[in-house]
Amino acid sequence: MSELLGSTVYEAIGALAVEVFPLPAMEGITRVSIEYSGSGDSGDMDQMSFFRSVGSDETVLEENEIAKIEAECPDDLRARLISFVENHVNDYWTYYGRANPVPAITGFFEAFLWRKLNRDFSGWENNDGASGDLSMVFNAHDGTVKIVGEHRSYFVDYETTETEFVLAEGVGEAEGDGDGGL
Repeated sequence: MSELLGSTVYEAIGALAVEVFPLPAMEGITRVSIEYSGSGDSGDMDQMSFFRSVGSDETVLEENEIAKIEAECPDDLRARLISFVENHVNDYWTYYGRANPVPAITGFFEAFLWRKLNRDFSGWENNDGASGDLSMVFNAHDGTVKIVGEHRSYFVDYETTETEFVLAEGVGEAEGDGDGGL
């Protein structure tokens, strides 16, 4: 099922993503993903990864390559990305005590994917919890940006088996009268 996210926030995310993916440092990057897990009353992002595709091969970027993307982000775009994070997902940054200043590009992807997770799977971290991954995927051929993912909800299930068996027959019946001695 494909869903076009039409709210103002998601339109802003789409517009920003379309500016981020074509940056020279982002060349060949086709996907930014988060993996998450949680249970009880807590959950967190386990990992965030940037993926670069060359032909049919996909590799995960190293930290120094991600730092290069941050360094090459134009100042005006960096300001808009940080403003977006502060205005639309500031509760996330405050609650999880993320560092300030917020890294522009990685912060944008992390905060957006976290917001999407909590919007679509509210309460995923509670009780038996859940895990999964969400990715923002960029198609350079047609300029589309999509969100795809897999979510696994955990829950306790049970099976009921009813049993009945006779331990003895005729308990309490008097011999001979058949009315149980009454």
